[in-house]
Amino acid sequence: MNAWHIWIIIGIIFFIVEIFTPAFFFASLGTGAFITSIAAYYDYSVTTQISVLSGGTLIVFIGVYLLLKLLQNTKSDNRKTGVNSLIGQEAIVIKQIDNANNLGRIKLGGEEWKAYSINGDILEESYIVVVEKIEGVTAYVKHTENN
Repeated sequence: MNAWHIWIIIGIIFFIVEIFTPAFFFASLGTGAFITSIAAYYDYSVTTQISVLSGGTLIVFIGVYLLLKLLQNTKSDNRKTGVNSLIGQEAIVIKQIDNANNLGRIKLGGEEWKAYSINGDILEESYIVVVEKIEGVTAYVKHTENN
């Protein structure tokens, strides 16, 4: 059996071990072993083969790390969640909104919310409003023009 065969077997073993580990370390070693098999095929010394294994493993490990870091930084998830997803949504007034008398309820996303008019207007039942902000359990709304 030639040395390059041994390096390929070692590489396969590293990849099998990688299946059972959560890191990318053994896959890097396996790739380094495959690269080293090329050096062994051309009859380089054992010292050179170990250097190729070290260098190849390091380059693969750092290269994959940098690639994953780049992919992680380029993905931007601008989806709104929780109460922030309700801002800008239309709702219907189910109880007259009157800030002065601390009255007002809206139906928003299938739920009933306490509501205040953002500009102090009195908003009658069945008006369509848009949620401008939410503080705690209170929605601040404004009247839409399509009523």
